[in-house]
Amino acid sequence: MQFSSTHARMAVAALVAAGLAGCGGGHAFSPGQADATAACQGIGAQAAVAASRAAAKNPAYSTLAADETALMASDSTQAASVDDGTGDAASLAAGVDIASPAHQKVIADCMSLGLPIK
Repeated sequence: MQFSSTHARMAVAALVAAGLAGCGGGHAFSPGQADATAACQGIGAQAAVAASRAAAKNPAYSTLAADETALMASDSTQAASVDDGTGDAASLAAGVDIASPAHQKVIADCMSLGLPIK
């Protein structure tokens, strides 16, 4: 089968379009991915808000948003129970258990979505 110059131009145009769509210039390639990544690499309220923004842009991130919100609530409860009144980071961090089921859910969500974890 011979290709005409028209076929060749169409093929080149298709490859260029596919290349431009796929490269993204370092930007997220799916709606909400940047926010979801921020959630997986963040902590607390910032992570929950980022996950909620991601879910608003792309329903594929709704489980991550729900689990980040549950984690934030869990962490807040734990931190409040161990706060020694100084409000310093050391006393608050003591109440955050990364082996908790809530943390494990968020880690599993991020892993299943192929997102980096901090």
